[in-house]
Amino acid sequence: MASRAATISQPSDGGPLWSATESVGCRILVGDELIDQQTAGDDGSVDASRTTRATDAMDHHVIRTRNERGHRHTDMSTTTTATSTIVTTHAVSKVYGTQDNQVHALRAVNTGINQGEFTAVMGPSGSGKSTLMHCMAGLDRPTSGTIVLGGTDITALSERQLTDLRRDRIGFVFQKFNLLSELSAHDNILLPLSIAGRRPDRDWVNTVIEVLGIQDRLRHHPSELSGGQQQRVAIARALANRPDVVFADEPTGNLDTSTGREVLAFLRRSTRDFGQTVVMVTHDPAAAAEADRVVLLADGRIAGELREPNRQQVLAALDDVSR
Repeated sequence: MASRAATISQPSDGGPLWSATESVGCRILVGDELIDQQTAGDDGSVDASRTTRATDAMDHHVIRTRNERGHRHTDMSTTTTATSTIVTTHAVSKVYGTQDNQVHALRAVNTGINQGEFTAVMGPSGSGKSTLMHCMAGLDRPTSGTIVLGGTDITALSERQLTDLRRDRIGFVFQKFNLLSELSAHDNILLPLSIAGRRPDRDWVNTVIEVLGIQDRLRHHPSELSGGQQQRVAIARALANRPDVVFADEPTGNLDTSTGREVLAFLRRSTRDFGQTVVMVTHDPAAAAEADRVVLLADGRIAGELREPNRQQVLAALDDVSR
């Protein structure tokens, strides 16, 4: 597997994922059209006027993705439902330790994540917010209760099935970028697809790359990229397989304020314009205020939620549950 991950081949039809030019940075293939792009700034900032055609192409993929998601991965699905809730937890509890040393991280949590929404999960330190995300993403198993993701009861899956589910249906963005230093940005983006032995959807991947403004950084290695550019590569990697859900754990934690705002703006845009579902754990009220919905935890329980809050409302709610 290691040798397979180290070398990522181009599509078998010989079509390039991009065509580099020295004068303008890159030409991106969107559908059947090659679009010349000017080089982005060194800080990774994106000119919104450059993304119009990318948005049009992405919209086409959103329609296709929404139509296909209910029929994908039926080998692991236990039920097929036409619902707007993509993740549901039923009485989920998580206990660490044994007997006298038990720590109750989650206590009978019932909640749902709506498809196509940006949901932030907040709470005081030790409230269980990261544990809840890890359980919903199949990174950890609850002690009791069930979690259903896209019609699949993931608590009933074997470890191998969970691995396949995480690889094929979930995208991850972490505070640490987790890019492989020996691979270029391009190869890091396609790494999960390469490991899975799947051909990339070139139109989709190129559109994500263009919207994120990293088309002129594809040949660069992580050490040659700024923190913001590395996080954009990580987001592109998370979106490359068009996942059911993207789970983001403190995605702006290692970024300066300006770059963090840009990353949050794209996560918000990915839901509102492109239909992506995003769940973000954060301690930052300003970051949470970018979400459509904020779920608040305290002592391992759901303590409340806010819809389309501003920063002051998030701060007030967080103060209430921290008392």
